Amino acid sequence: TREVVAKLLDTSDTALQRSVLSVMKRHPDWAGGILEFLRQRLAASSLADGERELLRDTILAYKLDAQVQQIVAAALANPRLAPSQRTFLLEVIERSEFSGKTIPAAWAQQLARHLVPTDDAIARHAVAEANRIGGAAFDDALLALAGETKRPEAVRVAALNVVGPRIPSLEPSLFVYLTSRLTTAVDPLDRTAAAKVLGIAPLDGPQRNMLLHLLAKAGPLELPPLLE
Repeated sequence: TREVVAKLLDTSDTALQRSVLSVMKRHPDWAGGILEFLRQRLAASSLADGERELLRDTILAYKLDAQVQQIVAAALANPRLAPSQRTFLLEVIERSEFSGKTIPAAWAQQLARHLVPTDDAIARHAVAEANRIGGAAFDDALLALAGETKRPEAVRVAALNVVGPRIPSLEPSLFVYLTSRLTTAVDPLDRTAAAKVLGIAPLDGPQRNMLLHLLAKAGPLELPPLLE
C-alpha cells in the first residue's frame, strides 16, 4: 500500500530511496508521499552527495507541479535553512531551465530576495541565475546589491553587468565606482568586468566625456569592452 511504501523512504540508503520514488512516481495518487519526503529532506541540516542528487532529480522531475514549486519556495523562505541547502536549491532552480516568462512566481520572488541581503556566496548564485533567466524582474534587487559597498567587488560588478543594459541611466556613484576599477592596481579580470559594464550602460553627457578621457589611458584588456 501507499503508506507501507512511503515508510521505506525513511532510510539513509539513497539507492533504496530512488527505487521507492520510482515506484511512487508510477502512482499519481501516491504523490503525497513524495511531497512529504521533499519537505522533510529539505528541512535537514545537511545532505549526503547521493541524497542531494536524488532530491535534485526529484524536484526537476516535478518542477511543473505547483505543490513542489511551493515546497521549494517555502524552504528558501525559511530563515533557519542551512546555507548548504540554500545554495543547493538555488542550483536546482538554475538547472530547471525556466525562463523569465515561465519561472514560477514563487521562485522568482525567492531569487530576488536572495540578492539582498544575504550571504555573498548565495548572492553570487542568485546573480548568475538572474542573468540566465533575463528580464527586468530582478533589476531593483540587482541595483541594490551593486550599491552595497561592503560586498565583494566581483559580486557588485556582476550585478551591474546583468542590469546595465536595462537601466535608464547609471547613477553617478556607480559610475565613479566602476571607473575606479579600471586602474592597473585592480585584478585584470575585475578590470575587464568593470569596463564591460561601462561599455553597455547608458551614460549621460558628462559621463561620456569622462569615459572618452579614460579611453586614452585604457589598456588592451579594457579598451575593447569600453568601445562596445
